[in-house]
Amino acid sequence: MDCEKHIQLLSSQESAQAPIFEVLSRFLSAQEAAQIIERFQSEDWIENGQVLWSGVPREKAQEWADKHQLQTLTTAMGPLMDENHPECLKLKKNYRQWRRYVHGASAIFAWRIAQGEKVILLSPPPPERFHPSGLSYYQLVEDPIIRGLINQNSVQKIIITHPMIEESEDEEFYYELWPNDRSERWVERFGSRPYKMKWRQVGHSNDIAELRSLITFSERHVFSSGQFKKVEKEKEMVKRLRDEMKAKRKALDKAHQETIKKLKDEAEANRKSHNKTDAKTKNKLKMEEEAKRKALDKAHQGAIKKLKNEEEAKVKALDKAHQETTKKLKNEAKAKRKALDKAYQEATKKLQDKMKAKRKALDKAHQEAIKKLENEEEANIRALDKAHQEAAKKLKDKMKAKRKALDKAYQEAIKKPKNKTNT
Repeated sequence: MDCEKHIQLLSSQESAQAPIFEVLSRFLSAQEAAQIIERFQSEDWIENGQVLWSGVPREKAQEWADKHQLQTLTTAMGPLMDENHPECLKLKKNYRQWRRYVHGASAIFAWRIAQGEKVILLSPPPPERFHPSGLSYYQLVEDPIIRGLINQNSVQKIIITHPMIEESEDEEFYYELWPNDRSERWVERFGSRPYKMKWRQVGHSNDIAELRSLITFSERHVFSSGQFKKVEKEKEMVKRLRDEMKAKRKALDKAHQETIKKLKDEAEANRKSHNKTDAKTKNKLKMEEEAKRKALDKAHQGAIKKLKNEEEAKVKALDKAHQETTKKLKNEAKAKRKALDKAYQEATKKLQDKMKAKRKALDKAHQEAIKKLENEEEANIRALDKAHQEAAKKLKDKMKAKRKALDKAYQEAIKKPKNKTNT
């Protein structure tokens, strides 16, 4: 496999491709990325035949794609996702490593889709088609890539459908999600069908936080790059317009000089042909020549003024359009940055609250465990004290019994020799 050749598809084609390469390099090695790209460039790839999904069970999405002979990430990856195949790396990685590998593969999948014309998306129905947090993997990575927000290419259209509501093939209904959201067409056909969706928690892992940071940086990088290119293009238009005006003015001056030269030549010819006419005729010719020159100068000045006014009007219009575009781009960037910051703050607060609750629960469990241990220890000490007292009492009784037995034996031993003496 020519690793460098495939990586250049992401990193070297143009500067705007660098952000996607930055995202992938955090989750895949160069060899892994090259292997996946080679797979997506093979003859098994179906042009405009891919499916993305969000908020739909993976099994349901795969079943739907298989039924329509379309490719999910799993389908497109082929042996690279089959853990029984030697090329699959799943058994060689731990859970987190494999998850990062799949995230990187999914980003390449979206990048490859963006080179086509369209893609189909499966999701829950309106009004809540996507995760409320905005931090699902589709919203965070795949959607920005296929819409060209962090790379140069984008699909022409995103088509969406809702298989969890549609009950048969006759009910299958597709409509445009992007660039023009036509969700009202689905509602017109099917009416309001509330769908209870329990969204899974997202956005709290280190991987998601890292992805969010990379994607946000990449969007800003590409947005700034696009804004700069647009401004440069407008500057080129203004320069080209000024060059055109300058060329027209130069051509007009040249024509004016040629006309004056022609008039002078005609006047000289008239002067030579009428060198014998009287002073009155010469004066008349001179006045006519002067009048023609004045009229020509006036026309020339009028043309120059008109050209200058047209040039100023066009330049003003371009400047105004440039200022409006720049302002619009700045406002969009500001709004997007504000929305991203808000989502990030909400996710951070949610994570902090979750961590606080976990810490509180752990503290409570820790205190309960300590209390339980103290109670068990106290119970053990009491039991040991009781056993010790019982053993001491038992030993004391035993010693007392032995002493009593010894005293009895001693008395009997004393008594026995006395009896013998008496006898």
